[in-house]
Amino acid sequence: MSINIRKFPVSYVYKENIEEIRTLYPGKREFRVSPYEYDAGRKFSGSSENCLCFIISGSCELTFSNTEPVVVKRGDVFEWPSGRYWVETGDSAGVKYVNVWNLKEIIERRAKNTQ
Repeated sequence: MSINIRKFPVSYVYKENIEEIRTLYPGKREFRVSPYEYDAGRKFSGSSENCLCFIISGSCELTFSNTEPVVVKRGDVFEWPSGRYWVETGDSAGVKYVNVWNLKEIIERRAKNTQ
């Protein structure tokens, strides 16, 4: 499996503001928009539901279950897959990103999986 990385509109990159991303997803009950910021030299892991990720500034290396490591940087947007992930920021710069979850899809998927 590979991650399809594309660029998002420059106006959102340069404003570096979560509120600009929120304007793309006006349904407050349907979407969760969450910012994350990590300093240089960080390594950590976690797990997540599928979401859309906007890299606002900096860069990092991401590895997801069943994928090769990929470097993402300012201006990249991609589907963050469900499951385990590993993040490593570089020694000289951190990363700032925003994840957007479609809550309706997550709830429906979980309900289907419990039946």
